[in-house]
Amino acid sequence: MSASFRSGGFEIGATVHHAHFGAGIVIESNDASTVGEFAGARKHLLNWSLGLDPEAAARALSDKRRGQATQPIREADLDFVTANSFAAEPTPQREFLDERQLVPMHNVTILAGDGGTGKSLLAMQLGVSVSSGSPWLGRSVKTGPVLYFSAEDDKAETHIRLKEICGADGFDLASLTDLAITVMAGKDAILAVEVARSATMQATPLWRALSRTVATHKPILLILDNLADVFAGNENSRPLARQFIGMLRGLAIEHGCAVILLSHPSLSGMSSGTGTSGNTAWNNSVRSRHRGRSMRARAEDDEGQLWPDRWRGCLALGKRADGRDGGTEIGNGRSTRCRV
Repeated sequence: MSASFRSGGFEIGATVHHAHFGAGIVIESNDASTVGEFAGARKHLLNWSLGLDPEAAARALSDKRRGQATQPIREADLDFVTANSFAAEPTPQREFLDERQLVPMHNVTILAGDGGTGKSLLAMQLGVSVSSGSPWLGRSVKTGPVLYFSAEDDKAETHIRLKEICGADGFDLASLTDLAITVMAGKDAILAVEVARSATMQATPLWRALSRTVATHKPILLILDNLADVFAGNENSRPLARQFIGMLRGLAIEHGCAVILLSHPSLSGMSSGTGTSGNTAWNNSVRSRHRGRSMRARAEDDEGQLWPDRWRGCLALGKRADGRDGGTEIGNGRSTRCRV
């Protein structure tokens, strides 16, 4: 017995009997029963012709011959609500992690900055403040568990930074039981990978492990450091950018937390001062975006000597979930007007 698959000019084998299944698929065989068997697998053959699953036809025919049913294709359902259904419900309030309303809950915030500008330090300071219930940049924050996914700094550097933060702010490092850190530096930290044929992002086993950890620990803040390490796709593709941010936002909504994604700017983002990278979907898909940058500041050393060229980190505010313009830099608890 021989059979041929023909779709878009691809053909194998001799032809006697044939059947058309739509979408350009023709099944031909010197045995009419083979055509009949393929008819039972036509849904999978349609998927095969569209490039969705190249092995589906073979699996379907094998299952048919063994008397096993193939999995049906499930149709998607859409849930709609009418506007008037909101009338009897109390109006919800926008929820933020911090008093300044820079980090919206149930959403994704991008914190961008070139290497060495202090964005990881700012994020770690926020993690310490949230887990300990202490102020961040001079303002109050919600208190609760924090997960920090670090793919940049190794365990030693993480230890050093925590000791410096606690020393500067008077915290007891031994008391930070609600700050959990996974160190992925030097390891495969990819959470989603591009499937080029279908132009989609596919979750990795590490993503599923992270999702289970979030479900178990129930953090109010998840920090991912950083985009280049966790996203294995074309950063300039709008669909891929939106899909990945959608995955993160789905995690934030499902578990009621805020997600902060650290990223590096492109050359144009560095020169323009916006801190953006890739395509506009990264900025447009998130609810909040800010950038860390360094600036020269007058600072005293331990002996009280004034050093005018010391560098200090600050947070330049950009896109905000409440619709207000950024245009402010925050550093060491003080705010000054600037251009963003």
